[in-house]
Amino acid sequence: IIPDIGNYKFKAVKGNSSEAVAAASVEVLWETDNVPDGEVAVGSIIASAALADGYVEVAVAEPFHPGNALIAARDGDGNILWSWHLWIPETPVEEVDEPDHIFWKTNLLDRNLGALIVQPETTGDVATYAAYGLFYEWGRKDPMTGPYGVAGEGMADVTRDKLTLAESIANPTEIATGKENNYWDETLEAQAIFWDNNGEKTIYDPCPPGYKVPAYDTEYKLWIKRADDDWTFDDSRHWFKYNETGISFPACGYLSGSHSLTKEGIRGLVWSANLGLGDEAEVRGSAGFFDLSRDSGKYYYHSYFKYATGSIRCAVEH
Repeated sequence: IIPDIGNYKFKAVKGNSSEAVAAASVEVLWETDNVPDGEVAVGSIIASAALADGYVEVAVAEPFHPGNALIAARDGDGNILWSWHLWIPETPVEEVDEPDHIFWKTNLLDRNLGALIVQPETTGDVATYAAYGLFYEWGRKDPMTGPYGVAGEGMADVTRDKLTLAESIANPTEIATGKENNYWDETLEAQAIFWDNNGEKTIYDPCPPGYKVPAYDTEYKLWIKRADDDWTFDDSRHWFKYNETGISFPACGYLSGSHSLTKEGIRGLVWSANLGLGDEAEVRGSAGFFDLSRDSGKYYYHSYFKYATGSIRCAVEH
């Protein structure tokens, strides 16, 4: 998370590990200001990126332009070895303080991963999209820009082929729907190498340092079916709010094998760190998520295809 203009640096390592990325160079792969179909000038969000003494050094552009960016590390042949998401929000990202922890065991962030604001003060497409955040295929570390305008290589290619985990890292802008069975991961690697390893954060977890994708746990109301009257829905701003705690989620829909949003304005798909529920075939093809469904009046945890590109709400690591 980058809060303001200035120069920043971070270690060129893989996720939350100490494993160095043996890169020959780094570059800004894409930038977006989360405006649908908008035009984004190259260097308007992140002015530059460079590799120096094992660190990635980035300069935030002036004047300050909120948005998101992906920094790619390449080898000498130009292949992408790793990439890092930079989140440059318009308002400070904070935790929703929940002392009793009835909704989740640790505090959640106040917005979806990649969202620039918490909730729009006015109605309108630009204000609403700023609160949506970025979109993720389950288990992948890199975000998709969806309908937002980008500078660089951010418009994801859509392929019907599956990807190995290594291929997904080398092709961070590619949406893979799979030829069949509705999952993108070709070799069906064990769940532990994706977002959660027996409760521990992995290097593929896309949340910022100190936070992780929350895992399924029926002790908390995040994953328990709730009645419609437990929630308030703001039709003008496409927003769900859980009445008991005040935590809110945008009805941003999800990407379903394309760049366009499905169920926008009536549904939210928030990924968990777990594979889906059911028999082995179903589990391998799906992942668990919290479903906010205005059209059906249901708010509960169940499974959906892993190729779908949904939202993430990060939680404090515990």
